[in-house]
Amino acid sequence: MEKAWTPHILVNGVKTNYGYGWTLNNLNQLRSIEHGGHMNGFTSSLIYYPDEQITIALLFNDQDAPRDKLSRLLSELVLGRSLEMESKSVDPQVMESYTGIYALTGNKSRTITVSKTKGGLVAKVSGQDGFEILFTDASHFRLKNISDATGEFKLKDGNVASMIINQNGVFEWIKIK
Repeated sequence: MEKAWTPHILVNGVKTNYGYGWTLNNLNQLRSIEHGGHMNGFTSSLIYYPDEQITIALLFNDQDAPRDKLSRLLSELVLGRSLEMESKSVDPQVMESYTGIYALTGNKSRTITVSKTKGGLVAKVSGQDGFEILFTDASHFRLKNISDATGEFKLKDGNVASMIINQNGVFEWIKIK
């Protein structure tokens, strides 16, 4: 299991948060090892907190159940603490520069729209709900209620050129609008 729970290193040297079938997280100083899935009307989530020796399993008879949100909420109840971080303050002009439409490299039909909300930004993936962006600094972020998704806005020649999302691999989304 140790190898399965060890982060994979990509050919280009980038360390991922993914082992052999397991997502490896460290959120607010709390380590977790997770696996989720869905098929034909069902979805599931398994989260192991090794330092606390706690395992949480959720099974849903609905493939559209809000698995990630419910997994986080149940984990907070069992652990007795919040897992969500506070978003760092980012200059409004910087946030405005991040708004727009981003297309997935290699599959331009997949898009993420980043838009403003009251005091922050939301990322809406084509065909999915929107996720609040929680900044860890001026360019790095997490997506609220998705413990294994981190990202970074990338600049080129002083302009926002792309967004990198790390979730079960590293994906680049090019800003197209």
